[in-house]
This record gives sequence, C-alpha cells and structure tokens, in this order.
Amino acid sequence: MFTISVGFGILLPQLPDLIECLLCVAGKAEQVSRATGLLTALHIFALFLCAPFWVRLSDQ
Repeated sequence: MFTISVGFGILLPQLPDLIECLLCVAGKAEQVSRATGLLTALHIFALFLCAPFWVRLSDQ
C-alpha cells in the first residue's frame, strides 16, 4: 500500500517533467502525454499481474 501511495502521490505528478527531460522533447505535449499514459498503464498492468503472487505470498 505504501509503494502505491508513493507512486501515485509523489512520482506520478513529476512523471511528465521527467519524461520531457529524458526524451528531450521540450514543447511537444503530445509525445510527453503519450509516454506518460503508457508508463502509467504499464504500472497498473504490472500491479494487476503481480497481485496474485503477492496475495499468495502474504497468505503464507
């Protein structure tokens, strides 16, 4: 729960700025928003895939 809170509370608001800096695409909002959306979707998809593993591990 802590990692999800950190991810959404602290890192997600900073993600567009980081992507803009890393891709060197200053002023190209379309590329930044697409990359931000893809990374956010990848994060949620990874949580979805790993949830059964973490539940099984926590139940033991």
